[in-house]
Amino acid sequence: MDCECGGGDPGSGHVVLEQKADPVSRLATTVLEVFIALVVAVVLLELSVGSFFVTEALGRVCFGWIGFLRRVVPQTTVPRGGIVSALTLMIVAIVLLRVLQFRRKPLFDTSAEASHHHDGAASCRGTWAVRVLLATMLLFPAGMAFTGFCRSVVWFAATDSAMRHSGREAAARSHAKNQLKHVGLSMHIFHEEHGEFPGGGTFSESGEGLHSWATSLLPYMQDDELVALHKSLKTDQAWDSVVNANQMRTLIPGLIGPSMPKATWADDRGFAATHFSANSWLMGPNSSLAIRDIRDGTTNTLMVGQIRDQIPAWGDPVNWRDPTRRLNSPGAFGSMHIGVVQFLLADGSVRAISENIDATTMRAISSPDGGEPVGAF
Repeated sequence: MDCECGGGDPGSGHVVLEQKADPVSRLATTVLEVFIALVVAVVLLELSVGSFFVTEALGRVCFGWIGFLRRVVPQTTVPRGGIVSALTLMIVAIVLLRVLQFRRKPLFDTSAEASHHHDGAASCRGTWAVRVLLATMLLFPAGMAFTGFCRSVVWFAATDSAMRHSGREAAARSHAKNQLKHVGLSMHIFHEEHGEFPGGGTFSESGEGLHSWATSLLPYMQDDELVALHKSLKTDQAWDSVVNANQMRTLIPGLIGPSMPKATWADDRGFAATHFSANSWLMGPNSSLAIRDIRDGTTNTLMVGQIRDQIPAWGDPVNWRDPTRRLNSPGAFGSMHIGVVQFLLADGSVRAISENIDATTMRAISSPDGGEPVGAF
């Protein structure tokens, strides 16, 4: 509330202080409420997607100056003479402002009404000069802070900084991990119904490639559209035959890596791609394994992993690779993530494996029944 000084009742000798609602205060309250609501909404959104990119960005933009002050302030020395001079100038400025304030009233108005009015006004404007001085002083750091904030925003928007890249990288890794978990869930639903995992690919007696492990999983991906897609396929005919070609051009979002460029979403013939491949030690042509056959343990056996080159169509029956080949090398398992490739294990869990993993350990977790000792990975 602001106080508005009036002359009051001339007969009573008192000044009436009128109160009125401050529109600036109301605006500030509204802005604060909207800001809090936006912050809560952003935090909830980030929790749902598993990435805190927006919060980290705003934190660095708004509070990045704190680290600067921590480095600069200890190295800054303020002479005593400078402090004394500053205080002296402030006192002089206050006195001058007070003089200017009093010069605003009539110099020769000696009526009783004017006297009463002046006394009331003095009680309401007693700190006017101090307020003006403080506001003027605050304008300088406020202007500098606003300039720095604008420069930070412009820099952040125009620069492909490591922070922005790390935020996108974390979100992409989280999304790919969830995709592999979904594939693992579909694998286990298939196993529950058929008593074994799907084979790496189905082939006719003449050796013609029919369909892939991804095709076998379509009815188990908990998506009505994919169930309908599977029903429309002729599984006894080749995946790229005339009767199946149109269906094979259907993009399946759950099989598209979030970091992969759009140019890799389909092959040269327009068939929709997949950015995941099976472990050839576990899933091969017309070969299926049950959990009981994985004697090394489902927690120690790779099943499906990410790929980043030589991208096949999701319907291609020859979609498996050898994990013992060096990760991220041409034609091997690989990803766009920095230094790691994510794999689905036979127990349904997902692990990020370093591209520098020991070759012996990689061989041990690639074979389902080799009996090799498994180290840390």
